[in-house]
Amino acid sequence: VAAIAGACTGGGAALATACDLRLGAKNMKFGYPMAKTLGNCLSLENCARLSFLIGPGRFKDLLFTARLMGAEEAYAVGLINEIVDEPKEVLSRGMALANRITQHAPLTIRAAKEALLRIYERWQSVDFSDVIEHSYQSNDFRAGVNAFIKKEAPKWSGT
Repeated sequence: VAAIAGACTGGGAALATACDLRLGAKNMKFGYPMAKTLGNCLSLENCARLSFLIGPGRFKDLLFTARLMGAEEAYAVGLINEIVDEPKEVLSRGMALANRITQHAPLTIRAAKEALLRIYERWQSVDFSDVIEHSYQSNDFRAGVNAFIKKEAPKWSGT
């Protein structure tokens, strides 16, 4: 169970989408701003997880625009399962939810998780390493990292 309060971007967002359930505080902001910051890319697995959760159209919107999604929108599109009013309460609410789940039939929970894992397996056999290598070895990624460090807007070349 992921408990999200404040900004949840990049690696934190990838970790949150890998969790079975996600709770978000009202102040949460979720997204992958890499299209305007570093110029890198997500792994195929992270793309699959996020598009499976919110749909391919919303996935493209979130990544192409590099915008951050607030709690209300995240709940409306199924990214989070619950909005918690107070940020300081999101962790305890997440723990309570996890404890509740442990009281239910473990084989039922395991079967549901296994079903989803088997659906995801079709993406695991696709080689995406060339795309990731191209992204991380690109001039744009270097420009993005340098601009990020200098707190400047990157100048993209598409190379």
